[in-house]
Amino acid sequence: VLYQGYFPDGLYTPPSPEAMKQDVLGFVAAGFNMVRVHAIVMPAVFYQWCDEAGLVVWQDMPSGDTRALPPWDGYRRSREEQLDPEFFSPP
Repeated sequence: VLYQGYFPDGLYTPPSPEAMKQDVLGFVAAGFNMVRVHAIVMPAVFYQWCDEAGLVVWQDMPSGDTRALPPWDGYRRSREEQLDPEFFSPP
């Protein structure tokens, strides 16, 4: 299933952690075994719930407009080095 993390109440901001959990449970109930997360990086708990539900996650990396900033220049590389790897790992 392609998941863009869209919530009618807040666009890309989930109204509650429970809303994300309900999405994950809905994927499983619909018979999906993989979720492609597109255009957004979700909070770590979303990935934890996917793992607990047995869903494989295919994460797209939002890249923005590469015409304005070449994808692998020094500025971007330095920002990527500042990312906290713990944010992307389930607790």
